[in-house]
Amino acid sequence: MQKNRETLVWCLTVTSDFTIISGDSCGRTSFWDGATATLISSSKVHNADVLTLCLSEDEKSVYVAGVDPLVVEFTRIGQSQKWVKSLQRTNHTHDVRALACAKDWIVSGGMDTYLAISSRTSLTKHLSFERSAVQLASASGHLVPNGESHLELWQLGSSGSQEGAPGEALPLSTRPALLAHVRPRQGTRFHCAAVSPDCQWLAGSTADRVLLYRVSLEGDGRAPSFEKVAPLMDELGPARFLLFTEDCSRLLVFSVHGAVQVFQLGMSADVAAHHSGSTGCHHTRLHGLPVLWQVFCDSGQRKQCCCVQLTKLRGCVPVAPKEQSAHCNAICSQVL
Repeated sequence: MQKNRETLVWCLTVTSDFTIISGDSCGRTSFWDGATATLISSSKVHNADVLTLCLSEDEKSVYVAGVDPLVVEFTRIGQSQKWVKSLQRTNHTHDVRALACAKDWIVSGGMDTYLAISSRTSLTKHLSFERSAVQLASASGHLVPNGESHLELWQLGSSGSQEGAPGEALPLSTRPALLAHVRPRQGTRFHCAAVSPDCQWLAGSTADRVLLYRVSLEGDGRAPSFEKVAPLMDELGPARFLLFTEDCSRLLVFSVHGAVQVFQLGMSADVAAHHSGSTGCHHTRLHGLPVLWQVFCDSGQRKQCCCVQLTKLRGCVPVAPKEQSAHCNAICSQVL
């Protein structure tokens, strides 16, 4: 974009008519004709890097932000390829790192740790969200608090009454009950945990490994039994995050070392698909459950796509000569 100056592209999006919109390290937002690979227009609306952008659902507006508090809107003129700056707002006090569109609302997150939800006429700010303190087995009505020294399995209470004002507590016919404790070996603690929606599986990670239990709910007030599944792969190490798919058939383990392991759950926990990342920066994107596509990007210049439902790696994008700083999926699903 400028002579004798290397430019990094930090963010990309693609419209249905194959217009590519990019934000770069010079503070420019550029619009490209993807069919001919030619520049349509470019606007410098930020003093420094454009770090994030998002496209509205009707593809008539695109919002960009970066290393300043501004969120800038570009609007498309009719059906032409011309885009013009139409609005800017200051939703944050520092850099803006993430943007998302939700109908008429813009959701943004920045270095000030606020989540801002704005429209053309209003702005609401929310404090940063903490990790959930509980894991819920939604199909069976069980609850697992995120304890450190041990995990507790609770049966939620129930009410026979269906009448009451909104927000009013209903009388309980069955009180909540603590069913069991699960403790790691002495001297260790759980850092994260997950329970499957049907409460048939319970997983937890200590500082050195991931533990998986098969849960048998006995009923009749008896305590459930826990069968410890053979330890998951030792080289996987501890997990930063654990997630069961909605159909309870797979466990996703996001390792602190930049690896993602997918386990097929059955009589034994078998590895269904695996991606090993580098020790550098590792990003993972989740797109809907139970059909779950993963796009893995790491500092080793590798980008891989894995369909968790099919439990296989679908492909690996050729390594670029320079480290990749941005990617997006085209709406036509044929372009990455």
